[in-house]
Amino acid sequence: MPPEGPIPRPTLAPERHVHLVLFTDRSSTLLEFYLEIPIVMITSHCLWPVKYLRYLGWSILGVEGVVRDKATGNEMGPNDTLTDRAVYSYVTASDAAHALQHAVDLEVIKKQTTYASSADSTRDRFKDSLEERDGVCIFTDDIDAQACHIIPFARGDAWLQLILANRPNFRGVIEAGLENVNDARNGFFASPNIHNSFDRCNTAILKTPNLMLAMNDIPATHQRLVVPNMAYPTTERYTFQWLNAERMAYPPALLYQPDNNDAKFRTPSAGVKPSPLLLHYRYGATAVKQWGKNTMVLNNHPGLRRPPKPETLPLGPSRTRHDHGSVPARRQAEAERLAKLQGAGSSGLQESAMEEPFDEHDVMLFFWGNTPAARERRAQSEKDRKEYIERWQASTAVN
Repeated sequence: MPPEGPIPRPTLAPERHVHLVLFTDRSSTLLEFYLEIPIVMITSHCLWPVKYLRYLGWSILGVEGVVRDKATGNEMGPNDTLTDRAVYSYVTASDAAHALQHAVDLEVIKKQTTYASSADSTRDRFKDSLEERDGVCIFTDDIDAQACHIIPFARGDAWLQLILANRPNFRGVIEAGLENVNDARNGFFASPNIHNSFDRCNTAILKTPNLMLAMNDIPATHQRLVVPNMAYPTTERYTFQWLNAERMAYPPALLYQPDNNDAKFRTPSAGVKPSPLLLHYRYGATAVKQWGKNTMVLNNHPGLRRPPKPETLPLGPSRTRHDHGSVPARRQAEAERLAKLQGAGSSGLQESAMEEPFDEHDVMLFFWGNTPAARERRAQSEKDRKEYIERWQASTAVN
């Protein structure tokens, strides 16, 4: 049975672990959402442990910050070492993690429930685009590769749009035209084993350089044989990393999925590479899945709302690439789904329940939807909406 509510964080982390506190409940400083991270996971994936903690905080909260030793309150420098069982805090200048009000952008949700998802109709094109761009598994050169989504297909277009609309300020990273989960920027070609481990959030892809980490902050890549027309990018890295310590300690896993293994891509490039923005989101989600503790703290906010879980429609008969016979049925199913959403409230959101803890994607949307940039966009959107209504009312009064 899951706990009925949040519980205080232990004074110390377990042996060979550290805690990174990301959120403190306003009602009690003892109630915190934090990561319980095996130290080996930190030292294996970054040459500078404090910088890695900063990356985790940035990728999850979406806001720049510093790492402080919770016992002393001192800021940790990039060259400092971590202490076994110590507790650290990721502290943002805007204190955004303590000013959260809603899990998502309500206006965006309203817009997203007004049209049907295009995910199903573009799934074949997704595989074709990745095959053209990547050709083989980008991490193993395996020709028996599969199309792997960064934002899971099951989350749907609305979830992807929420991520993009609420994107933190990642220094001008804009994904123009990225509208559905079957865009090639939301995927990569992967061997079945890698696809499975990625979907299970046992592994993630660290894209460097980014705001917190340089390319040479990451251990050298596991070198593979030269494959014709495939090469490592020279100005960026897409590094495959294990975040599940138990699986990484299982020798056969490392044989087919070496840690710190960089991606290769076709040369010359056959299209845009996987989206850095989405990879940072997914890295944060994987860290939350593997190391996140006390997510019930996030549920502990009265009135908190989030998107309803997408419904899984029954699979119909197999279809050819140009078979459009199922379009009316899909439209009908979508209309019924939207009717249900509208019945849940004008925004299509559902109140969070204490017995239903946030999963890793809920946690990410909770934080990303409340960055200063996201709140500023919401305020501007509301201002524009009010001005539009005032102009419309003025015009109707004249007529």
